[in-house]
Amino acid sequence: MEFSIPNNVKAGLHRDYTFNRKLCYQAYDTLNECISKQDNKNKYRCPDELYAYDQFCPSSFQSMVKVNRYRNDLERAFYDQEALDQINKEKNGAL
Repeated sequence: MEFSIPNNVKAGLHRDYTFNRKLCYQAYDTLNECISKQDNKNKYRCPDELYAYDQFCPSSFQSMVKVNRYRNDLERAFYDQEALDQINKEKNGAL
């Protein structure tokens, strides 16, 4: 028995990147605009934007966005402006 891989799926990748990127990014941007207008940053106060984001963006894209947001928040917590200035100062002094 022989198994065939569909043309839109690369070997080793189980994600489907055949979604409409333009609509996905527009939905993502409008959701973030609505969330930033909320006092408590609650995404459930933007039901229409959240629905569009869920409909147009695949779950793999949504998880990638969550990981990137978490990584950026973590880096922001570790490296404040004073720490970055100190690191740059040490680098420039070592050259």
